[in-house]
Amino acid sequence: MDIEPDGRISTGLDWLDTMLGGGLAKQSLVVLAGVPGSGKSILAFHMLARAVQDGGNAMLVTTTHQPVSKMRTQYSNLSFLGPTGIFDRLEILELDTDIEGDSLLRLLNSIVSRVQEHKVGVAVIDSFRAISDVARSRGQL
Repeated sequence: MDIEPDGRISTGLDWLDTMLGGGLAKQSLVVLAGVPGSGKSILAFHMLARAVQDGGNAMLVTTTHQPVSKMRTQYSNLSFLGPTGIFDRLEILELDTDIEGDSLLRLLNSIVSRVQEHKVGVAVIDSFRAISDVARSRGQL
């Protein structure tokens, strides 16, 4: 994983890293917001791809209602993921089956445990909105 001397992590896009002063701050929480189709997931996959290409551990936490196999197909034509993609080198946690039944705290603890267990340097939650919507409907947020 490309961690700059000042503790910054590459976004996977050199031009964006330059604009951000070398990438994103290590151990920071970054929220990408935008309308569907605006490129949030593509940017997140750039970050995941750079992390695994640089030898780091990365994790995709998916709450979307599409299985990872469908995501593989959807993203297979993205050249920056390489010829074999990155899915085989990612730690993947699918929460879509558990999200309705678990509390927000249990879901977040599950994510943190996996990050620590696998020494993950970059984790992407796609999408956090699904988690927050369920928590809000239960009065947990």
